[in-house]
Amino acid sequence: MAEDKQIAYIVSHFPCYTETFILNELLGLGQRNYRVKILSLKKPREKIEQEEAGAFCENTVYYPFIFGLGLWKAQVFFIAKDPRSYFTLIWEIVINCLGKPLVLLQNLAIVPKSAYFAFLMRNAGLRHIHAHFANFPATSAMIISRLLNVPFTFTCHAHDIFYDATMLDLKIKNSRACFAISEYNRNHVLNLYPALPKGKVKVIHCGVDLKKFTFLKQISSEQKLRIFSVGRLMPAKGFDDLILACGKLKKNGLNFSCQIVGEGPMEKGLRRLISRQGLEKEVILTGALCHADIIELFKQADVFVLASKKAAHRDVQDGIPIVLMEAMACGVPVISTNFSGIPELIEDKKNGFLVASNDFNGLAEAVFNLSSHKDKLAEISANARRKVEEEFNIVKTVDKLCEYFI
Repeated sequence: MAEDKQIAYIVSHFPCYTETFILNELLGLGQRNYRVKILSLKKPREKIEQEEAGAFCENTVYYPFIFGLGLWKAQVFFIAKDPRSYFTLIWEIVINCLGKPLVLLQNLAIVPKSAYFAFLMRNAGLRHIHAHFANFPATSAMIISRLLNVPFTFTCHAHDIFYDATMLDLKIKNSRACFAISEYNRNHVLNLYPALPKGKVKVIHCGVDLKKFTFLKQISSEQKLRIFSVGRLMPAKGFDDLILACGKLKKNGLNFSCQIVGEGPMEKGLRRLISRQGLEKEVILTGALCHADIIELFKQADVFVLASKKAAHRDVQDGIPIVLMEAMACGVPVISTNFSGIPELIEDKKNGFLVASNDFNGLAEAVFNLSSHKDKLAEISANARRKVEEEFNIVKTVDKLCEYFI
């Protein structure tokens, strides 16, 4: 019955405008009569909040002040109720994080927060716990699961398994299932831990709400090619390669504009690169925008480019970027790299175009040659929309998740 479908979602921070995949799932679960309590390990930090996220904020719980009475009341409750379970959890974290003092401290800090969440949810009829990201949210889900004897699952994305996979095998063994967002990620996890039962790691793609994206695009007949890109301004997104490619395009005489939406630690460096390339008129960094504004920019774009790559940074790499799915759903031709799980979404010259990562020359060539594929762009765009409908559709994604939730 619908009234029994109480589940908890554990996230790093909510709302988060860059994590539209979580909001999409929450909306889909609400349509299926699930009651979702969001447990956020951190307070929200972004200035922009997606309009639809507001409805979930009243059902979001944040951890209290570390010296708050509620936090320590929860610790006393669970220690008195079952001291063996409480201290066994701490011991498992210590054993599995030996040799990584910072990771150990970070995971130990999750224990009191998780006990607090468990204390609040103990009489709520909680049926299932799901966490997004395999690091600290999954640690919290495992702790709450143990304290309340409620099953949990978690989804692993990118940096949470590529940068540091400490305790990942322990979490998978204790979970009902671990969901990888791509076959690439699933293979990575199973290669890290070959002794794990392969059936415990499933592939469930992130999905987009196709009702928000009207399919109507193919390349413009205007003289100026409008290039569009979106993402956090960090090394893994390859915006430096995109800017270098734009420098090459300008030297080759292409009339274009390039708009990059996002904010992040590389902003100053990217602005300097734009200046060095003499692209102040062609390349614009707009900062962060809300999702509705980004959808409008998809409608105006002639090509969407995302030059994802591996980076020497804690945000090691992308999984399968949601923005690529959104562009394809709109019918905007997409150019990206044959990196990580992206080829599971984009099939070169069938529903988009792929180049090698870290190759700005190849990226420039792909953009420059887009006009040579003009007669095939309508078919390529239709194939792209179909791919998203069939494999990256939030309706199908949530249906798959629900098979494990109750």
